Amino acid sequence: MDGQKKKKRCLYCGKKIGSRMKFCSAACMEKYEEAEKKDQPKIKYFVAGILFGFLITLKNQNSREGYYG
Repeated sequence: MDGQKKKKRCLYCGKKIGSRMKFCSAACMEKYEEAEKKDQPKIKYFVAGILFGFLITLKNQNSREGYYG
């Protein structure tokens, strides 16, 4: 970028901010934290679904070994 420092952006709204800050305002920080708390249960179910799918894939792979082996 031609020697220019890349501007940081607010983690919530995307506005350009100072280099030491993560949010442009206290309101953005509160909204970000609320959204993060709201998403926590969804993340747990998502990870559980991936693990369940992986286990099903392993089970199917083991049951097919008898057909080709």
